[in-house]
Amino acid sequence: MEPVTILYILGSARSGSSLLASLVGELDGCFATAETRLLWHGFDDRRCGCGVPVRECPVWSAAIAYAADRAGGVDPGQLVSLQRHTTRTRHVGRIVGGRADEHQLSVEYGDALAHLYQGLSEVTGARVIVDSSKSPAEAALLGRRTDIDCRIVHLVRDARAVAYSWARAAGRDPARRRQSLVDTASRWVATNMIAERVCRAAGDGGALRIRYEDLVADANTTLASIIGLAGVSGDGLSEPTGDTPRLSRHMVGGNALRFAPERTVVRADTEWAGAMPRYASAGVTAICWPLLARYGYSLARPAGRAEAAV
Repeated sequence: MEPVTILYILGSARSGSSLLASLVGELDGCFATAETRLLWHGFDDRRCGCGVPVRECPVWSAAIAYAADRAGGVDPGQLVSLQRHTTRTRHVGRIVGGRADEHQLSVEYGDALAHLYQGLSEVTGARVIVDSSKSPAEAALLGRRTDIDCRIVHLVRDARAVAYSWARAAGRDPARRRQSLVDTASRWVATNMIAERVCRAAGDGGALRIRYEDLVADANTTLASIIGLAGVSGDGLSEPTGDTPRLSRHMVGGNALRFAPERTVVRADTEWAGAMPRYASAGVTAICWPLLARYGYSLARPAGRAEAAV
């Protein structure tokens, strides 16, 4: 069996990974799972983007049955346990260095993921599976397998926009854990540096870095570069026609975007530029400036009217 191609998105949360996954998933020949690693968490209550429970979704139920047939069964609780034991961020060095190959739990979890991806490809006919789980250890683990052709998309977004998005979400939902600006900025730096390490391990042609700001400014150009990374011809992947099933509406994780009935609308979220307090913006910049500069961001606060994404 030819290895299934996985486009695995890495980067900080609140960087637009759900938007990116949805856009790629709307191309013929691609299927966006969103955050596959969340599939097994609260499995009995998890709903697919098509609106029905995962157990009843024709795509996911068939793919899980395919995986179960090859693995001798699928136990959501066991898979969550395997995740926790094998894909912690601190394991990235061990995995990249090849030392995970001898760890039986890593092999079991990798096998389970491979079977699921293969099932999704078989059920949907997709040549490219888009996973926005953003787990560096999981991406590194997949990159070492021969039955998976894993390509890494490192998605970055201005750290100040990420910090503002976290604060905005906490303000709208008091149940969310509030993070200090220092915590958010430090996590942004650590997450992207670890993503860079996984990308280096992927080698030439195995990884691509894109910016959220470039995606929303020119989605077509960004998507063309991602399709090139996947190793398929741009002519072989096209926008879906009216008769094409909306496979992008079977995402099982990510934000509420997955439940939208219409095609994804790209609109920049720049609200932070006008609404984020200057002291907060300056504080995040002070912590993140080396990577901000490396990724091509101006260290000065951008001017202009704030605009929020819909």
